[in-house]
Amino acid sequence: MPPPKKKLQKNQISIEDYLNHENNTFELIDVRSPSEYLIDHIPGALNVPALTDIERSKVGELYNLNTFQAKRTGAALVCANIAKNLENIWKDKPKSWSPVLYCWRGGDRSKSVAHVLEKVGWRPLVIAGGYKSYRKYVIHKIPECVKNLSLVVVCGLTGSGKTKFLNYLQTKKKQVLDLENLACHRGSLLGSIPSINQPTQKKFDSLLLHELKKFEKNTAVYVESESKKIGDIQVPESLIKLMRKSNCLWIETSDYERVKLLCEEYSHFIKNDCELKIILTQLKKINQLSIDFSFENLKKKENLNKLVMDLLAKHYDPAYKKSMKKNYSKLSEAKIIYTKDSKPLNYSELTEEGETRRSE
Repeated sequence: MPPPKKKLQKNQISIEDYLNHENNTFELIDVRSPSEYLIDHIPGALNVPALTDIERSKVGELYNLNTFQAKRTGAALVCANIAKNLENIWKDKPKSWSPVLYCWRGGDRSKSVAHVLEKVGWRPLVIAGGYKSYRKYVIHKIPECVKNLSLVVVCGLTGSGKTKFLNYLQTKKKQVLDLENLACHRGSLLGSIPSINQPTQKKFDSLLLHELKKFEKNTAVYVESESKKIGDIQVPESLIKLMRKSNCLWIETSDYERVKLLCEEYSHFIKNDCELKIILTQLKKINQLSIDFSFENLKKKENLNKLVMDLLAKHYDPAYKKSMKKNYSKLSEAKIIYTKDSKPLNYSELTEEGETRRSE
């Protein structure tokens, strides 16, 4: 059930009305601190802090000692920041300017900024409930959007090129939900992407909802078979449940192609085999594997290929097959797409009857 609507005060707008507003041209301003903004924010919002991180921490500490002094200090800091913004980023705003502001819960920070802007002669609005109301909206809206999806799950052993196949589908104007791209992670212990941090869970949920709202109803949406977690990111339960009972495609390619692709995508480990050893030791421990992997001279192609093939044959393939058989009920009915050099050889069969199907 959606959260009950509260009666709006003067100059307030609900998160639903803001997001669903036709021809929305409002300038959206997040007045929270920069660190709050980085965790997650309403799409399109510009961060103009009422308090910096240091200032917010200072006021918070004062609250534990003297509430009145904290409010007085906070008011002085907020007013000083508003004054700077009036002389800089807001100095050329027209009289008709009508920004929409929000803070953590539509409280003192956003209302203080809105009060000054209104006295200037502008027409600011404050999102009722602030970011908290947006977060509640996201949590409620994701399952609602998921219900309208017609998913096709792209399956295949590790290294079969599932992500590349999704990219290919996008070139064919198909609807694609790339969860690993949203999560900035390829899945598994080896899936972290160099120099790129994963988003927070809240940020991922916002990005996911943004994608879900784009899709047309009654038209297939292709998504890769994923586990419940992608790195540190939890895939919403409603989406996982739908994926596991949806129709499947199976990407089939040779072991040679799989090893080649994995060596390309995980080439950073060749430069840092110490990190690879640590991760694979961790993998052995977690999965209780009695396997010895050879790390000798991985810059030599045949040695690297052997390590990758050992990983696939002795761990990833058996684990993936077991998980897929357990969780994806329509896997045995999956259409088979054969690929070479990460390109489908029988793509036309996606829209044809009597295509090859996968047997157990």
